[in-house]
Parts: sequence; structure tokens; C-alpha cells
Amino acid sequence: MKIQIIDDEIDFAETLAERLEIRDHQVTIAHSGTTGLTCIQKETPDVVLLDINMPDLTGIEVLEKLSVSHPTLPVLMLTGHAYSSHKEEALEKGARECLTKPIELGDLLEKLSML
Repeated sequence: MKIQIIDDEIDFAETLAERLEIRDHQVTIAHSGTTGLTCIQKETPDVVLLDINMPDLTGIEVLEKLSVSHPTLPVLMLTGHAYSSHKEEALEKGARECLTKPIELGDLLEKLSML
């Protein structure tokens, strides 16, 4: 599975990518919403793991753009805040799931297998 991670937390994104690559997924990382959108335009992944809180474009803004340019692309939102008010908004705007960091890899792999 081709996975695009869009998250400004460099250590988190790189560690998650390594853990997914060990399990034979192809992973691309972008550390900003703008860069993530550019990567997706170049090569559409099978799924996007998208952080809600980022400095350039928020995850919600990226999700809105993806819902227009890639309406069938599954997006799983990531947040470091268990009770983020943005979770509900992300689900309303088309995110498949909202996952709280730190992510349990087993839970994430289960979610990915259902896509």
C-alpha cells in the first residue's frame, strides 16, 4: 500500500514511516500541508495520514482541498489532542477516521487493512 504521511512533527512522521515500511508499505513523508498536496499531485497514494495541526495549512484545509481534487482518496486524520474539536469537523468533511497520537501501530494497521 502506498501511504502519504503529512505531519510537521518530523520525528513522529519518520518513526511511523519506518514502522510501516518494515511491514512492506511504500511511504512518502511531507512535513507541511503544501508539500503534501504537491506530493499527492505527483503520485496519488492509496491513503493519506494527515495531521490536523500544522503551521502552513491545517489538516482541515488540506482535507478540503483533497475532497475536491481526490474525492475518493481515503484520509485518516491524526491529532495529538484526544478531545480536539477538530475531530468532528474532519469527519464531517470526509476523513475516514481520526486517530490520537501516539498511535498504536496494531490499530493503525487494522484501519489500513479495512480500506
